[in-house]
Amino acid sequence: MHEEQKTLSPEELSALLPEGYALVEKDSWIPRQQAEEEIRSLSFDRDVDLELTRCGAKSLTAARALLDLKLLRENPQEMKNAVGKIRKENDWLFQSEPLMKSGMSLTPKRSVDTETMSDAEYYAYRKQMKGN
Repeated sequence: MHEEQKTLSPEELSALLPEGYALVEKDSWIPRQQAEEEIRSLSFDRDVDLELTRCGAKSLTAARALLDLKLLRENPQEMKNAVGKIRKENDWLFQSEPLMKSGMSLTPKRSVDTETMSDAEYYAYRKQMKGN
């Protein structure tokens, strides 16, 4: 029979990795520096898309094409200014009102359907809401 596979902790996994390498997929090894660069790149791309979404871009691809991404990678603090500039110059590419202000969560808040709750659930819900 097959022996159950144990999930390794990050510390245990680090001890097993060859020096300077990172595990990225099952049985696939790449240099740690390359893995870290890919993570930074994905994080930057996510930040750009998030800022464009916050500003109401109708097409992320078209809006990204107008940004100087190389310059923004070097100076990511200028992202809001750069997006604001292309928004002013290309108002057709953005909705008239931004979808949300900076700092707001993209996760919508779900409204609670109190009509279908039992009395006990409703009172527990009300107690929880008063605690927040």
